[in-house]
Amino acid sequence: MARGALIRSAALASLLLPALGPGVLLAAAQVEPPVPVLQWGGFGSDPGRFSAPQDIAVDRDGRVYVADTGNHRIQRFDENGTYVLSWGEFGSESGLFDTPRGVAVDREGNVFVTDAGNDRVQEFTAEGIFLREWGTGGSGDGEFHSPWGIATDDSDNVYVADTGNNRVQKFTGEGAFLRAWGTAGSGSGQFEFPIDVAVGFLGAVFVVDVDLHRVERFTADGVFLDEWGTVGGNPGELFQPNGIAASPDGSVVIADTRNDRLQRFSTGGELIVAWGSPGTEPGRFDLPTGVDRTARGDIFVCEAGNHRVQKFEPPVPVRSTTWGRIKAPGMLRDRRR
Repeated sequence: MARGALIRSAALASLLLPALGPGVLLAAAQVEPPVPVLQWGGFGSDPGRFSAPQDIAVDRDGRVYVADTGNHRIQRFDENGTYVLSWGEFGSESGLFDTPRGVAVDREGNVFVTDAGNDRVQEFTAEGIFLREWGTGGSGDGEFHSPWGIATDDSDNVYVADTGNNRVQKFTGEGAFLRAWGTAGSGSGQFEFPIDVAVGFLGAVFVVDVDLHRVERFTADGVFLDEWGTVGGNPGELFQPNGIAASPDGSVVIADTRNDRLQRFSTGGELIVAWGSPGTEPGRFDLPTGVDRTARGDIFVCEAGNHRVQKFEPPVPVRSTTWGRIKAPGMLRDRRR
């Protein structure tokens, strides 16, 4: 669907738009879907409630950050969904937001936010204390046009989906420009509305290309590696995906937004598992937008339509158990004597 069609059809359209060698792949195997264990939120502006949240990030200590986009703020929770604090309101001064859409956390616990309406990135401590900002409207190096997704790598570099400019930009953790790649188009290495970015196995950079219903994979320096995805609603197909999260094992989890489900793929795009359907019950979705995955395999997803967060845990493996011993024919004969 073209971006214009999405805007016409979506009630939330003002908020919702839509170095690894290519031979290194995670072997895909069908597995059981994760289990929903927790949900919180609901529409509103009180602490712990949301207005069309767009992204979510979980740090190494289990702190959960949500880009509460419609309320122009960031909210922080513990891993059990308990509200801790929030910061921000509508505005253009430092520490304020105009439609925050992406959130990411580095190894030190610093929080990076794409402030889309102000065409900038802001950085905060885990307590919401403003540290720095960079960016302004434009298409030059270090400038943005409606930046959306954001991610950090193991060196605390920052990657930004510069959505309106159809490119990805890479910065140091202090905001110094390093490089950019991508142009408008449907070819390999080009984008039609790149909406989210994630850094995965061996530094591979995954970019969700929402209007082309695909994922592209690059090296940390922006060298194109491969792509996968086709539009549709069958398992393994995508329909205007929004969010992506990478795992240490090389797999990625995608918020398949218009299909109201999550899907997990191998590094090379082989489907591992898909789950979810439209609805409000646990395990169902209404416009899932942002997703993150912890090292132990817990998955957190925010939903713009249900204005909530859901937490999933890996399924408990079924282990077969045996006991006793098999008697040989001779033993049976001996017992009958």
